[in-house]
This record gives sequence, C-alpha cells and structure tokens, in this order.
Amino acid sequence: MAHKVVEVNAVDACLGAAEAATKDGKLAVVLCTGDDDESGSSWCPDCVAAKPVVDKVLKEHGGDHVVLVVCKVGDRTTWKDPNNAFRTHDKFRLKSIPTLFAWGTPKRLVEAECSDEGKVELLFED
Repeated sequence: MAHKVVEVNAVDACLGAAEAATKDGKLAVVLCTGDDDESGSSWCPDCVAAKPVVDKVLKEHGGDHVVLVVCKVGDRTTWKDPNNAFRTHDKFRLKSIPTLFAWGTPKRLVEAECSDEGKVELLFED
C-alpha cells in the first residue's frame, strides 16, 4: 500500500497531522516548502528541485506506515517575514526551505540536501 500525503498551510495543521500520524504508529515525514505560484509550482527553486527526489524515495521506501506531511510556509513575502510561524515555532524553527525531517527525530535536511536521494533515503532508516 502507498504512503499517505497530507497537505497543510498552517503550523497548527502541520502539528496536528504529524502528531496524529505518529500516534497511529506511523512515520511522519514533514516537507516544508514554499506555496505554489500561478504556474502550479513552488516559487522556491530548491523546493521544485526537491519534490521529484522526495516523491521517488517515498515511492521506493514509503508504504502504509509513512505519512508525508507537506507544509506550505507561504508565498515568498510571507516566508521572508522573520515572524513567520514556521520560523518561530519551537517544533519547526525553520531557517530555510525546503526542509525535510522525520517528525520526533533529529533527522533534518535543508535546501539542496533535500535533492540528494541518498540523504533523503537516510530519513527512513532506523
């Protein structure tokens, strides 16, 4: 069975989705990315580059025990605001996007690391 994907655009929704997944014994993998623009792609070039890599690794290493929580952090102006909730919340403290991490673990990838298939695969190792 394939992994589940939950897309949210607020800190509280992201927290809720990740906590619900782990409570159910699943691995919550959180991808924080820029909002999509009018073209349907993120305004963030690193986010655009990371998406196919994350999708490929999830297809190969995911399964019904994995939930991908995609957190949209805002448009460019919203993201650049130092008071953006994803920057200030204790559970996130984002400095850059994309950021990919396994919820409840110290495993975290940022920017170009999210496009490195080998590094993304490491998120799924115990």
